Amino acid sequence: MKHTVRACVGAAFVLLAGTSVFTQQVPRPSTGFPSNDTAYKSTYKPDLPTPGSDMRVEDTAAGRREWMKELMGGDLSPQFVEALLDAARAERERYPNAFATSGAGAWTNLGPVRSNWIQNGTTITESDTGRLRTILVHPSNADIVYVLTSGGGLWKTSNFLAPRPEWSVKTDSVLGVAGGAVAFGGSANTLYLGSGDPFDGGVGGFVTKSTNGGDSWLTSVKVGGATTVMDVKVDTTSGADVVFVATNAGLFRSIDAGASFSGFGNDAQNPRNTSHVDVRAVVFHPRDPDIAWVGSDGGVVRNDGDFTSIASRCGSLFGNAAQCQTMLSRVPARLYFLNKGLQTMQFYNVSVDPQAPLRRLIGGLQDNGTIWLDGSTNDRVWKPFFPSGDGTSASGFHPTRAAVGFASCS
Repeated sequence: MKHTVRACVGAAFVLLAGTSVFTQQVPRPSTGFPSNDTAYKSTYKPDLPTPGSDMRVEDTAAGRREWMKELMGGDLSPQFVEALLDAARAERERYPNAFATSGAGAWTNLGPVRSNWIQNGTTITESDTGRLRTILVHPSNADIVYVLTSGGGLWKTSNFLAPRPEWSVKTDSVLGVAGGAVAFGGSANTLYLGSGDPFDGGVGGFVTKSTNGGDSWLTSVKVGGATTVMDVKVDTTSGADVVFVATNAGLFRSIDAGASFSGFGNDAQNPRNTSHVDVRAVVFHPRDPDIAWVGSDGGVVRNDGDFTSIASRCGSLFGNAAQCQTMLSRVPARLYFLNKGLQTMQFYNVSVDPQAPLRRLIGGLQDNGTIWLDGSTNDRVWKPFFPSGDGTSASGFHPTRAAVGFASCS
Protein backbone atom coordinates (compact mmCIF):
# COMPACT_ATOMS: atom_id res chain seq x y z
CA MET A 1 0.00 0.00 0.00
CA LYS A 2 1.13 3.54 -0.65
CA HIS A 3 1.51 6.45 1.70
CA THR A 4 1.19 9.12 -0.94
CA VAL A 5 -2.14 10.51 -2.01
CA ARG A 6 -3.34 8.84 -5.18
CA ALA A 7 -5.58 10.65 -7.60
CA CYS A 8 -6.63 7.48 -9.38
CA VAL A 9 -8.79 5.52 -6.95
CA GLY A 10 -11.73 4.28 -8.94
CA ALA A 11 -12.15 3.69 -12.64
CA ALA A 12 -10.85 5.98 -15.37
CA PHE A 13 -12.23 6.10 -18.89
CA VAL A 14 -9.85 7.66 -21.39
CA LEU A 15 -10.48 9.01 -24.86
CA LEU A 16 -7.32 7.71 -26.52
CA ALA A 17 -7.52 10.19 -29.35
CA GLY A 18 -7.83 13.19 -27.05
CA THR A 19 -6.73 14.39 -23.67
CA SER A 20 -9.93 14.29 -21.63
CA VAL A 21 -10.02 11.95 -18.64
CA PHE A 22 -13.25 11.16 -16.85
CA THR A 23 -13.17 9.55 -13.40
CA GLN A 24 -16.05 7.66 -11.87
CA GLN A 25 -15.77 6.92 -8.16
CA VAL A 26 -16.58 3.40 -7.00
CA PRO A 27 -19.68 3.45 -4.74
CA ARG A 28 -18.80 3.27 -1.06
CA PRO A 29 -20.64 1.19 1.53
CA SER A 30 -22.57 2.99 4.23
CA THR A 31 -20.73 3.86 7.43
CA GLY A 32 -23.75 2.90 9.49
CA PHE A 33 -24.00 6.34 11.14
CA PRO A 34 -26.84 8.83 10.63
CA SER A 35 -25.89 11.49 8.10
CA ASN A 36 -26.01 14.22 10.76
CA ASP A 37 -23.84 12.30 13.25
CA THR A 38 -20.22 13.50 12.92
CA ALA A 39 -19.00 12.71 16.43
CA TYR A 40 -17.59 9.27 15.64
CA LYS A 41 -17.30 9.37 11.87
CA SER A 42 -13.88 9.32 10.20
CA THR A 43 -13.40 11.63 7.26
CA TYR A 44 -11.39 8.94 5.48
CA LYS A 45 -13.30 6.84 2.94
CA PRO A 46 -11.84 3.32 2.75
CA ASP A 47 -11.17 1.76 -0.62
CA LEU A 48 -13.62 -1.14 -0.30
CA PRO A 49 -15.56 -3.13 -2.87
CA THR A 50 -19.30 -2.62 -3.22
CA PRO A 51 -21.05 -5.12 -0.91
CA GLY A 52 -22.76 -8.02 -2.65
CA SER A 53 -24.49 -11.21 -1.65
CA ASP A 54 -21.59 -13.34 -2.90
CA MET A 55 -18.87 -11.31 -1.16
CA ARG A 56 -16.44 -13.39 0.85
CA VAL A 57 -14.86 -12.11 4.07
CA GLU A 58 -11.09 -12.22 3.63
CA ASP A 59 -8.28 -11.23 5.97
CA THR A 60 -5.83 -9.33 3.81
CA ALA A 61 -3.03 -6.87 4.52
CA ALA A 62 -4.67 -4.32 2.23
CA GLY A 63 -7.99 -4.61 4.06
CA ARG A 64 -6.33 -4.19 7.45
CA ARG A 65 -4.52 -1.11 6.20
CA GLU A 66 -7.75 0.44 4.93
CA TRP A 67 -9.32 -0.23 8.33
CA MET A 68 -6.38 1.45 10.07
CA LYS A 69 -6.58 4.50 7.79
CA GLU A 70 -10.31 4.81 8.39
CA LEU A 71 -9.71 4.56 12.14
CA MET A 72 -7.01 7.28 12.03
CA GLY A 73 -8.75 9.49 9.48
CA GLY A 74 -6.22 8.62 6.78
CA ASP A 75 -2.45 8.16 6.75
CA LEU A 76 -0.48 9.98 9.41
CA SER A 77 1.24 12.76 7.48
CA PRO A 78 4.95 13.63 7.79
CA GLN A 79 3.87 16.99 9.22
CA PHE A 80 1.86 15.24 11.94
CA VAL A 81 4.82 13.03 12.89
CA GLU A 82 7.21 15.99 12.94
CA ALA A 83 4.81 18.03 15.10
CA LEU A 84 4.49 15.06 17.46
CA LEU A 85 8.27 14.76 17.80
CA ASP A 86 8.61 18.52 18.37
CA ALA A 87 5.90 18.44 21.06
CA ALA A 88 7.53 15.50 22.82
CA ARG A 89 10.93 17.21 22.70
CA ALA A 90 9.46 20.41 24.15
CA GLU A 91 7.79 18.52 27.00
CA ARG A 92 11.03 16.72 27.85
CA GLU A 93 12.92 20.03 27.94
CA ARG A 94 10.22 21.65 30.03
CA TYR A 95 9.93 18.78 32.54
CA PRO A 96 13.30 16.98 32.43
CA ASN A 97 12.69 15.05 35.65
CA ALA A 98 9.29 13.75 34.60
CA PHE A 99 10.53 11.48 31.81
CA ALA A 100 12.36 8.23 32.39
CA THR A 101 15.41 7.69 30.18
CA SER A 102 15.58 3.91 30.49
CA GLY A 103 11.96 2.91 30.98
CA ALA A 104 8.41 4.13 31.10
CA GLY A 105 7.42 3.29 34.64
CA ALA A 106 6.19 0.08 36.16
CA TRP A 107 3.63 -1.91 34.18
CA THR A 108 1.73 -5.02 35.20
CA ASN A 109 1.32 -7.67 32.52
CA LEU A 110 -2.37 -8.46 32.05
CA GLY A 111 -1.73 -11.12 29.40
CA PRO A 112 -2.50 -13.07 27.40
CA VAL A 113 0.31 -15.32 28.60
CA ARG A 114 -0.99 -18.42 26.84
CA SER A 115 -2.84 -18.83 23.57
CA ASN A 116 -4.95 -21.67 22.28
CA TRP A 117 -6.12 -20.90 18.78
CA ILE A 118 -5.47 -21.95 15.22
CA GLN A 119 -2.18 -20.93 13.64
CA ASN A 120 -1.62 -22.05 10.05
CA GLY A 121 -4.04 -24.94 10.45
CA THR A 122 -2.56 -26.24 13.72
CA THR A 123 -3.97 -25.71 17.19
CA ILE A 124 -1.22 -24.78 19.64
CA THR A 125 -1.16 -24.47 23.41
CA GLU A 126 1.98 -22.36 23.64
CA SER A 127 2.53 -18.70 24.34
CA ASP A 128 1.99 -16.60 21.25
CA THR A 129 2.84 -13.09 20.17
CA GLY A 130 2.17 -10.58 17.41
CA ARG A 131 3.83 -9.98 14.05
CA LEU A 132 7.61 -9.52 14.02
CA ARG A 133 9.62 -7.19 11.81
CA THR A 134 13.26 -8.03 12.67
CA ILE A 135 15.27 -10.61 14.61
CA LEU A 136 18.67 -9.24 15.60
CA VAL A 137 21.26 -11.64 17.07
CA HIS A 138 24.27 -10.31 19.00
CA PRO A 139 27.37 -10.94 16.84
CA SER A 140 29.39 -12.58 19.63
CA ASN A 141 26.78 -13.85 22.09
CA ALA A 142 23.98 -15.99 20.68
CA ASP A 143 22.05 -15.71 23.96
CA ILE A 144 21.46 -11.99 23.40
CA VAL A 145 18.71 -11.46 20.84
CA TYR A 146 16.46 -8.50 19.98
CA VAL A 147 13.09 -8.84 18.27
CA LEU A 148 11.29 -5.87 16.78
CA THR A 149 7.51 -6.14 16.53
CA SER A 150 5.06 -4.28 14.31
CA GLY A 151 3.00 -2.97 17.21
CA GLY A 152 4.84 -3.68 20.45
CA GLY A 153 8.26 -2.10 20.02
CA LEU A 154 11.69 -3.69 20.59
CA TRP A 155 12.24 -6.56 23.05
CA LYS A 156 15.43 -8.20 24.29
CA THR A 157 16.43 -11.49 25.87
CA SER A 158 19.78 -12.50 27.35
CA ASN A 159 19.00 -16.23 27.50
CA PHE A 160 17.67 -16.91 24.02
CA LEU A 161 18.99 -20.51 23.97
CA ALA A 162 16.99 -21.42 27.07
CA PRO A 163 13.76 -23.42 26.61
CA ARG A 164 11.83 -20.43 27.99
CA PRO A 165 13.74 -17.20 27.28
CA GLU A 166 12.98 -14.20 29.48
CA TRP A 167 12.04 -11.07 27.55
CA SER A 168 12.11 -7.39 28.50
CA VAL A 169 10.71 -4.47 26.52
CA LYS A 170 13.26 -1.78 25.58
CA THR A 171 11.26 0.94 23.85
CA ASP A 172 8.42 2.01 26.14
CA SER A 173 10.16 5.38 26.44
CA VAL A 174 10.40 5.82 22.64
CA LEU A 175 7.64 7.79 20.92
CA GLY A 176 5.65 5.17 19.01
CA VAL A 177 5.97 1.39 19.17
CA ALA A 178 5.23 0.64 15.49
CA GLY A 179 8.41 -1.19 14.52
CA GLY A 180 9.92 -0.68 11.07
CA ALA A 181 13.47 -2.03 11.22
CA VAL A 182 16.47 -2.14 13.56
CA ALA A 183 20.20 -2.70 13.03
CA PHE A 184 23.43 -2.83 15.01
CA GLY A 185 26.04 -0.10 14.60
CA GLY A 186 29.79 -0.65 14.76
CA SER A 187 29.32 -1.78 18.35
CA ALA A 188 26.74 -4.38 19.30
CA ASN A 189 25.63 -1.98 22.04
CA THR A 190 24.63 0.57 19.39
CA LEU A 191 21.15 0.18 17.92
CA TYR A 192 19.47 2.20 15.18
CA LEU A 193 15.71 1.81 15.43
CA GLY A 194 13.50 2.88 12.53
CA SER A 195 9.89 3.42 13.55
CA GLY A 196 6.78 3.02 11.40
CA ASP A 197 5.52 -0.39 10.30
CA PRO A 198 5.19 -0.37 6.48
CA PHE A 199 2.05 -2.53 6.55
CA ASP A 200 -0.04 -1.29 9.46
CA GLY A 201 1.30 2.25 9.81
CA GLY A 202 1.30 3.87 13.23
CA VAL A 203 3.52 6.76 14.33
CA GLY A 204 6.79 6.50 12.41
CA GLY A 205 9.21 7.91 9.89
CA PHE A 206 12.00 8.59 12.38
CA VAL A 207 15.15 6.91 13.73
CA THR A 208 16.08 6.57 17.40
CA LYS A 209 19.54 5.56 18.56
CA SER A 210 20.74 3.69 21.64
CA THR A 211 24.38 3.29 22.66
CA ASN A 212 23.81 0.89 25.55
CA GLY A 213 21.86 -1.99 24.08
CA GLY A 214 18.47 -0.34 24.33
CA ASP A 215 18.63 0.58 28.04
CA SER A 216 18.18 4.25 27.09
CA TRP A 217 17.60 6.18 23.88
CA LEU A 218 18.70 9.46 22.35
CA THR A 219 16.30 11.97 20.82
CA SER A 220 14.42 10.63 17.79
CA VAL A 221 15.45 12.11 14.42
CA LYS A 222 12.86 12.67 11.68
CA VAL A 223 13.78 11.19 8.29
CA GLY A 224 12.61 13.47 5.48
CA GLY A 225 8.96 13.08 4.54
CA ALA A 226 8.79 9.45 5.62
CA THR A 227 6.04 7.96 7.77
CA THR A 228 7.17 4.31 7.65
CA VAL A 229 10.52 2.50 7.61
CA MET A 230 11.13 -0.65 5.57
CA ASP A 231 14.77 -1.34 6.41
CA VAL A 232 17.86 -0.01 8.20
CA LYS A 233 21.43 -0.85 7.13
CA VAL A 234 24.67 0.35 8.73
CA ASP A 235 28.06 0.42 7.00
CA THR A 236 30.96 0.37 9.49
CA THR A 237 33.93 -0.28 7.19
CA SER A 238 35.23 3.29 7.52
CA GLY A 239 35.29 3.08 11.31
CA ALA A 240 32.22 5.32 11.62
CA ASP A 241 28.57 4.37 11.37
CA VAL A 242 27.07 5.31 8.00
CA VAL A 243 23.33 4.66 8.33
CA PHE A 244 20.97 3.98 5.43
CA VAL A 245 17.22 4.05 6.04
CA ALA A 246 14.75 2.74 3.45
CA THR A 247 11.36 4.45 3.83
CA ASN A 248 8.12 5.10 1.99
CA ALA A 249 9.62 8.48 0.97
CA GLY A 250 12.78 6.98 -0.51
CA LEU A 251 16.27 6.13 0.73
CA PHE A 252 18.10 8.35 3.23
CA ARG A 253 21.71 8.38 4.42
CA SER A 254 23.44 9.59 7.56
CA ILE A 255 27.21 10.13 7.78
CA ASP A 256 27.09 11.38 11.38
CA ALA A 257 25.92 8.18 13.07
CA GLY A 258 22.22 8.95 12.85
CA ALA A 259 22.27 12.58 14.01
CA SER A 260 20.90 13.81 10.66
CA PHE A 261 19.85 12.35 7.31
CA SER A 262 20.17 13.50 3.71
CA GLY A 263 18.25 12.25 0.70
CA PHE A 264 19.69 9.43 -1.39
CA GLY A 265 16.85 8.78 -3.85
CA ASN A 266 17.46 11.92 -5.97
CA ASP A 267 20.72 13.13 -7.44
CA ALA A 268 22.29 16.54 -8.05
CA GLN A 269 21.60 16.67 -11.79
CA ASN A 270 19.41 19.43 -13.19
CA PRO A 271 16.73 18.27 -13.71
CA ARG A 272 17.21 15.71 -10.96
CA ASN A 273 17.06 11.97 -11.58
CA THR A 274 14.57 10.44 -9.16
CA SER A 275 14.35 6.78 -8.15
CA HIS A 276 11.24 4.99 -6.92
CA VAL A 277 10.44 5.85 -3.30
CA ASP A 278 9.46 2.34 -2.13
CA VAL A 279 12.86 0.86 -1.28
CA ARG A 280 13.04 -2.89 -0.65
CA ALA A 281 16.77 -3.77 -0.61
CA VAL A 282 20.15 -2.05 -0.23
CA VAL A 283 23.63 -3.54 -0.75
CA PHE A 284 27.05 -1.85 -0.73
CA HIS A 285 30.11 -2.07 -2.96
CA PRO A 286 32.52 -4.43 -1.16
CA ARG A 287 35.44 -2.01 -1.51
CA ASP A 288 33.68 1.37 -1.58
CA PRO A 289 30.87 1.88 0.95
CA ASP A 290 29.95 5.17 -0.73
CA ILE A 291 28.49 3.18 -3.63
CA ALA A 292 25.18 1.43 -3.03
CA TRP A 293 22.79 -0.57 -5.17
CA VAL A 294 19.17 0.11 -4.26
CA GLY A 295 16.27 -2.20 -5.13
CA SER A 296 12.78 -0.72 -5.13
CA ASP A 297 9.37 -1.09 -6.76
CA GLY A 298 11.04 0.61 -9.73
CA GLY A 299 13.95 -1.83 -10.17
CA VAL A 300 17.68 -1.31 -9.49
CA VAL A 301 19.54 2.00 -9.13
CA ARG A 302 23.08 2.80 -8.03
CA ASN A 303 24.95 6.00 -7.27
CA ASP A 304 28.40 6.98 -8.53
CA GLY A 305 30.08 7.27 -5.12
CA ASP A 306 30.35 11.07 -5.16
CA PHE A 307 28.19 13.39 -3.07
CA THR A 308 27.53 17.11 -3.24
CA SER A 309 25.35 19.79 -1.69
CA ILE A 310 22.45 21.33 -3.60
CA ALA A 311 20.99 23.06 -0.55
CA SER A 312 21.04 26.31 -2.51
CA ARG A 313 18.21 24.90 -4.64
CA CYS A 314 15.84 24.41 -1.67
CA GLY A 315 13.67 27.35 -2.66
CA SER A 316 13.11 26.17 -6.22
CA LEU A 317 12.71 22.49 -5.36
CA PHE A 318 10.76 22.51 -2.09
CA GLY A 319 9.91 26.09 -1.27
CA ASN A 320 12.39 26.13 1.64
CA ALA A 321 10.44 23.43 3.45
CA ALA A 322 11.54 22.30 6.91
CA GLN A 323 14.64 20.06 6.87
CA CYS A 324 15.31 20.93 3.22
CA GLN A 325 18.82 22.24 3.93
CA THR A 326 19.70 19.00 5.70
CA MET A 327 18.05 16.74 3.12
CA LEU A 328 19.97 18.37 0.23
CA SER A 329 23.27 18.90 2.03
CA ARG A 330 24.89 15.71 0.71
CA VAL A 331 23.09 14.01 -2.15
CA PRO A 332 24.45 11.61 -4.80
CA ALA A 333 26.09 13.49 -7.66
CA ARG A 334 24.46 11.07 -10.10
CA LEU A 335 22.16 8.06 -10.08
CA TYR A 336 22.34 5.32 -12.68
CA PHE A 337 19.28 3.27 -13.58
CA LEU A 338 20.23 -0.35 -14.30
CA ASN A 339 16.97 -1.75 -15.61
CA LYS A 340 17.41 -1.88 -19.39
CA GLY A 341 17.01 -5.53 -20.35
CA LEU A 342 15.66 -6.38 -16.89
CA GLN A 343 12.11 -7.11 -18.01
CA THR A 344 10.46 -7.87 -14.68
CA MET A 345 7.42 -5.58 -14.59
CA GLN A 346 4.73 -7.13 -12.39
CA PHE A 347 1.49 -7.12 -14.36
CA TYR A 348 -1.84 -7.27 -12.55
CA ASN A 349 -3.75 -7.54 -15.82
CA VAL A 350 -3.30 -7.37 -19.60
CA SER A 351 -5.99 -6.61 -22.20
CA VAL A 352 -5.88 -6.55 -26.00
CA ASP A 353 -7.67 -4.50 -28.60
CA PRO A 354 -9.98 -6.94 -30.44
CA GLN A 355 -9.34 -4.97 -33.64
CA ALA A 356 -5.52 -5.27 -33.35
CA PRO A 357 -4.69 -7.87 -30.68
CA LEU A 358 -0.95 -8.08 -31.40
CA ARG A 359 -0.32 -4.38 -31.79
CA ARG A 360 -2.50 -2.66 -29.16
CA LEU A 361 -2.35 -3.82 -25.54
CA ILE A 362 -2.96 -2.30 -22.10
CA GLY A 363 -1.34 -3.58 -18.91
CA GLY A 364 -1.82 -2.62 -15.25
CA LEU A 365 1.40 -2.72 -13.20
CA GLN A 366 2.25 -3.06 -9.53
CA ASP A 367 2.97 0.49 -8.32
CA ASN A 368 4.03 1.68 -11.78
CA GLY A 369 0.71 2.79 -13.20
CA THR A 370 -0.90 1.47 -16.36
CA ILE A 371 1.01 1.31 -19.65
CA TRP A 372 0.04 0.47 -23.21
CA LEU A 373 1.31 -0.42 -26.64
CA ASP A 374 -0.58 1.97 -28.90
CA GLY A 375 0.18 0.31 -32.22
CA SER A 376 1.76 3.38 -33.78
CA THR A 377 5.21 1.78 -34.14
CA ASN A 378 6.76 -1.67 -34.18
CA ASP A 379 9.52 -1.02 -31.62
CA ARG A 380 7.71 -2.59 -28.61
CA VAL A 381 7.96 0.67 -26.65
CA TRP A 382 5.10 0.87 -24.18
CA LYS A 383 3.82 4.30 -23.21
CA PRO A 384 2.08 5.68 -20.11
CA PHE A 385 -1.66 5.12 -20.22
CA PHE A 386 -2.50 6.12 -16.66
CA PRO A 387 0.80 7.06 -14.98
CA SER A 388 -0.08 6.74 -11.33
CA GLY A 389 -0.63 4.19 -8.57
CA ASP A 390 -1.23 0.48 -9.04
CA GLY A 391 -2.95 -0.68 -12.21
CA THR A 392 -5.05 -3.12 -10.26
CA SER A 393 -8.14 -4.95 -11.37
CA ALA A 394 -9.12 -4.18 -14.95
CA SER A 395 -8.22 -2.45 -18.19
CA GLY A 396 -9.40 -2.72 -21.75
CA PHE A 397 -10.41 -1.29 -25.12
CA HIS A 398 -13.87 -0.45 -26.37
CA PRO A 399 -14.92 -3.35 -28.64
CA THR A 400 -15.84 -1.12 -31.59
CA ARG A 401 -14.45 2.36 -30.86
CA ALA A 402 -10.67 2.31 -31.21
CA ALA A 403 -10.28 5.74 -29.58
CA VAL A 404 -11.77 4.63 -26.24
CA GLY A 405 -10.04 2.62 -23.54
CA PHE A 406 -10.29 2.25 -19.79
CA ALA A 407 -8.14 1.36 -16.77
CA SER A 408 -8.57 0.96 -13.03
CA CYS A 409 -6.04 1.86 -10.41
CA SER A 410 -5.53 2.40 -6.70
